[in-house]
Amino acid sequence: MLLLAARGFGRDAYGDLGLVLAVLGPVGVLVFARFLGGSESEARDGAGRG
Repeated sequence: MLLLAARGFGRDAYGDLGLVLAVLGPVGVLVFARFLGGSESEARDGAGRG
């Protein structure tokens, strides 16, 4: 969407922002999933020890 807006409005900044978000979006999802997965595995490990 931002790449199309950059073309339509003639602003390069929208295109740059779209490309940066396209690269960082999936990386952010993986990092977020890693943190959620880590907290669940730690909770399971702690529950079995008691």
